[in-house]
Parts: sequence; structure tokens; C-alpha cells
Amino acid sequence: MPNNMGRLKHLQILTSFYVGKHNGSNLEELGKLVNLRGSLEISKLENINDPTYAREAYMNNKKYLYKLDLRWSGNNEDSQNERFTLEGLQPHVNLKELAIRNYGGTRFADWFGAPYLPNLVSVVLRACKYCFCLPPLGQLPSLKSVHISKLEGIKKIGLEFYGNNNLSCVPFPSLENLFIAEMLEWEEWMHLQGECFPCLKEIVIRNCPRLRKSLPPCLPCLEKLEIEQCGDLELESFPTKSFNTPKLESIYLSGLPHLKSLHEEMHTLLPYVQSLFLSRCSQLQSIPQNGLPLSLVQVQMHDCPKLITSRMNWGLHRLHSLQDFSIGENFENTESFPEEGLLPPNLKILRFVGCSNLVKLNGSGLLPLTSLQCLIIHNCPNLQCLPEGSLPRSLSYLIINGNCPFLRQQYQKNGQERHTTSHIPWVCIS
Repeated sequence: MPNNMGRLKHLQILTSFYVGKHNGSNLEELGKLVNLRGSLEISKLENINDPTYAREAYMNNKKYLYKLDLRWSGNNEDSQNERFTLEGLQPHVNLKELAIRNYGGTRFADWFGAPYLPNLVSVVLRACKYCFCLPPLGQLPSLKSVHISKLEGIKKIGLEFYGNNNLSCVPFPSLENLFIAEMLEWEEWMHLQGECFPCLKEIVIRNCPRLRKSLPPCLPCLEKLEIEQCGDLELESFPTKSFNTPKLESIYLSGLPHLKSLHEEMHTLLPYVQSLFLSRCSQLQSIPQNGLPLSLVQVQMHDCPKLITSRMNWGLHRLHSLQDFSIGENFENTESFPEEGLLPPNLKILRFVGCSNLVKLNGSGLLPLTSLQCLIIHNCPNLQCLPEGSLPRSLSYLIINGNCPFLRQQYQKNGQERHTTSHIPWVCIS
């Protein structure tokens, strides 16, 4: 950074500040800039050899800053030094957004609590690989968004996450979005018996391969749930009866090898679900015939080989609200799809994605789809042709892309079968 920046006493906008490699004391210059406002990123914090320099930044005096991003470079040699450095960078109580990246301490600062961050709305903790426990984020009364990723030292999320010194208050009273990803050593998530997460609307858990225990049992406001690549998760049936989420609208389940079935009372446990995405669940084989919620608008099923064999028991024809259906299976023992009566006539969008062994589309299953507007075929290398005379007259869009050599040859502009799609206003072959 330029020398003597502290002389710019009226400076209001400084988006980035870099700590010098042999001059951690240049934070003293930052300390003089009391009028900074908006967003500030402080990088190369590993260059602070003496943690007392961190206090010279006087971050707790910068009352106009609403966003602070603290970054180390990951070359952490002294975890105790970094812990004291973080302590010295305590922000002002007005701060709304905080991010900490590549921090090398084993614990977070003591100022991660309600008295010190009462207005904090968003927290990002990323790649803090030596931390073995999370800060008491549950105490923060205004917190709405939490993003935690690549904390390799976390094996258990315990009561400290909720604020174990003050459980008389409801933890996470304002939290709406919780994102946890790439926690490769995380195994257990402890839950409180009492009320918690009363406003939580979205949970995303992604690439946490050792996580065994499931989600909090009671989430009264949850609208979106995404669980992906959690190979050890002990979840054989979804949802469980104890999983109380009456407002859930969107479900994304992918990479869950222990999942075997969807609950036979799913339609009563989750009456408002509109979107269901199932992918790479190798043991999933059972969808109750009368169990899918009637509220479903979108259903996607990809790489669930045991599920496709029971497709006539899915009961999709009952779903009069279903408008968008996507299938992505190998179809190892099936040359033609869909069977007559499998899909509801109100369907508007139909996708075939990565159906490598599918040879033929069944005209008798497509023709009754009198509301179908868009047909998308992507990466279906063995699909020979479209059913002549059996595509719904309602079709407005035909999209063929990716690895579809037979279809591309026949239905491109000068293709032999292009005339059979002349009634479709918009045809895209790419």
C-alpha cells in the first residue's frame, strides 16, 4: 500500500487493503481512516508478525463500514499469532456482513457473540482448516445468512454453535439461509431439544462425505432443502416422520447411496412441495404409488437406476399440477420411453438428459400430452428418431443438443426427417 495513507483523513471508500510483507505496522495507517464506509477487504493478514499491530487498525472505531472481509493466504505457520491477530481486528457493532477466509487459528475470536455483533446479518467462514469448533453464531440476534465451507478441523457441530452459554434465548432467531459445504471431516451435527431455527427457509449441505447424522428435526419455516454428496448420511427413507417441515417447497437429494425409498406418507408429511430433484441415489428403488405430493410442479430423476424399473408405480399421472419432468437414466433394459399413461396430460416441459441407451421415444406415451410445449433432448447418443406423427400438436419448442448424432443428422435444416417437425414453430439443433 502507498505510504502515509493515514493522512487521507476524509477518505470514505477503500475497497481493499494489503498488509505489507515486512511491514505489518502499516495497519496503523488504516487505523487513522475513521471515515471509511461501505465494504473493506483486508488481505495478506499472515504478514502480521506482531498481533498488537492488528489493534492499531482500530476496526472497532469504523462505524460506517457495513461489510468486512478478512483474508489470510493459507500459509499459516503460527496459529496462536493468527488467533491474537483476529482478536485485534474486532469490528464495530454496526457491521452487517463479515467474511473470514484461510484463517489459521484453532479457534475463532471471543468477539463472535451477541454483545459485540448485534447487527450482523451475514457470516462467511471459509477454509479455516485448523479450527476445531464453530463460534456461537446462534447468539447473534440479526443473523440471516451463514456460509461455512472447507473447515477441515470440524468433526462435530456441537452446542457451541448455538451458544451454549446462553440457551435461555432461542438460537438463530433470525437465520433464513444456512449453507455448509466441503466439510470433509464433519461427522456429527448435534441438535437441541427445544426451539431452534424458527425462521430458517433454506438449508444446503454439499459434499460432506462423512456426515452421518441427519438434519434438525423441527424446521417450521423451511422452504428449500438441498443435500448433495453426503455418502455416509444415515438416511434410508425421506422424509422421516420426525422431520417436521410443513412449508417445504423444494427438495434436492443427490449422491445419497443409503437412500432407499421415499416415505409412503410423503404427500401428507410434505403437502406443499413443488419441486423434487433426485440424482445419483443408487439404492433408491421405491416411490409410493399414492405418496407423491399432488402439489408437485417439477420432478427431475437422474442416475437412479433402480428407480426406473418401477416407473409404472410412480403415480405421475395423478399429478395434475406437474408441468416440468426431466429424466436422465441409462435405460439399460428399456428401448422405448415413456409408456402410455405414465405422464400426466397437463405436462408442459419434457426433458431427456444423458439417456445413453434410449433408442426410441414411445409415440403412444407422448401423443396424449396435449399441453406439452417444450421437448428437450440432450446427450442421447443412441436415440434413433422422433416418433413420426406422434408428437403433440401443442409443441412449440424442440431442442436437440449435445451428443445426439442420429437426431442431428435427420432433423437438421436439410435433414431427411426435418419436414416431420414443420408444425413446430421453434426448432433448435446444436
